[in-house]
Amino acid sequence: MALLVVALLGQTLVTNPRYQWDVVAHYLTEPSILRGLELTLGLTAAVMVCGYLLGIGLAAMRLSGNPVLRAFSFGYVWLIRSVPPLVQLLFWYELASLYPTLSLGKPRENYLVLIDRYREQLVAHGHGPAVGYVGAGSGGLFLADTDEEAVSQYRPIYEGFAARLRAQHAGDTRPGKVTSFATIEEAVAHGPALVGTSERVAAKIVDYHKSFRHDVQSVSIFPVLPYHQQQEVLARFAEEVIPLVRREVPPTTLWGPEDPGRAKGFIAVDG
Repeated sequence: MALLVVALLGQTLVTNPRYQWDVVAHYLTEPSILRGLELTLGLTAAVMVCGYLLGIGLAAMRLSGNPVLRAFSFGYVWLIRSVPPLVQLLFWYELASLYPTLSLGKPRENYLVLIDRYREQLVAHGHGPAVGYVGAGSGGLFLADTDEEAVSQYRPIYEGFAARLRAQHAGDTRPGKVTSFATIEEAVAHGPALVGTSERVAAKIVDYHKSFRHDVQSVSIFPVLPYHQQQEVLARFAEEVIPLVRREVPPTTLWGPEDPGRAKGFIAVDG
């Protein structure tokens, strides 16, 4: 009887067209599926190794003569065994809502390391520090009457771009191939995106200048914005943001009479 049941199940698996085995076979060798399989196997192996190492460490701590280590081992085992696995999964899954970005270093500090290195090497090669000009980019410019309005309007543009970048470089782990900021909130809070009111954007540029001491601030606008809106944002930047920045940031000598590296006959003037 058992063999008959197994045979009937096997028959329905093969003959039932709703399983669509041709579709399964087609997608089973897709690169995205194979990358997912590779990632799953890698994570499984990593978890097994970490589990063994953690178990050995906790066992050693439990047998230790140090009361702090014994208490930590007991508390960890008690907590993990007492909290249902489903609750633990929900907690770790939702941890990203509490801490959207976790990193060992802040992006600004990482950039500052490179800038300081550039300035050191400039002097080491015989150039005066006064000509160590630095430029800073932006992760997109968008201005509105309120920060909330700017973020709301710019969200589909930025996050659509971030999604396309991730899809284009799926599986490519080289630094710089995908943005570190998946959401517009992360890009505004931790990245170089200049999105918000004119006051907020000006304050962010000034704040970055305190760290970088840069001479040039470039701005970029996503071309998916209608052309008239691009013009409006740039005009508003020139009329509202630049005056606020100039009040706080000293003028640069770049491209001026004191810049020996400027092109002959070229002197930048205020527009």
